[in-house]
Amino acid sequence: MNRRDTLRMLPLSIAGLTGMTRDSLSQMRREPDMKPGMNRPRGMGHGPGLGFYPQYARKVRERLDWIRKTQSENLLEVSYAIARTVKGGGRCWSVWDTGHTTANDQFPGRNGEPEFMANGFDPDKAAKSDLLLANRYIGPYDVLTAKDIFVIGGPAPWGGDAQMKDLLTDEVRKSSLRPYAKIWIETNITSIDADVYMPGEPAPIGPFSGIFGIVEYWMILADACRILSREGWTGKVKGDDPPPR
Repeated sequence: MNRRDTLRMLPLSIAGLTGMTRDSLSQMRREPDMKPGMNRPRGMGHGPGLGFYPQYARKVRERLDWIRKTQSENLLEVSYAIARTVKGGGRCWSVWDTGHTTANDQFPGRNGEPEFMANGFDPDKAAKSDLLLANRYIGPYDVLTAKDIFVIGGPAPWGGDAQMKDLLTDEVRKSSLRPYAKIWIETNITSIDADVYMPGEPAPIGPFSGIFGIVEYWMILADACRILSREGWTGKVKGDDPPPR
């Protein structure tokens, strides 16, 4: 299969990304002045009778839809990069937010996660041309260049690649992975990382970053496994299913 043909294939997880949410949220009111992927300034209304959960759920859907429309090609390229690394015998490291931590959905024995993904990053064990998928990386940075690590990055609200980073401390703002990334997955995440306002509360609630990260992570892995299997690769996943009855 040539490159042009493969790029025509809609990624498995991306295909259902908006369908699952749209079906359950289709009855919610849409705010015509809301641009997908952008946060609403404080004080703007959300319509009468719209509760906090429907607001949050709809905003998540709109932002996931923006990611699907603008980042699908990048996500698929990440899957191909992982597949190339696996076939070449390299290691795929992951420091990727899957719920405000990299350990919630990436851990030893996690059912269904391909064994070729290594949670965390050990600069001493990392080999030349390994791959690093990261949005919570705080260094060291020199090893990424010295060992020619294939870096795939994305913004996190507590890093220097987020929008509105001027709200962060100087130390946190210095944590920037984008200059090292060969593929970048944009989410328009801000350092506030929320967009639902409750009366009397000075700051919004309803963070997005954990949801974005976990959806992107499994989208990437699903297509990486599909690409590898099409080329005859067989591998193992962590954990196991319960025995059938």
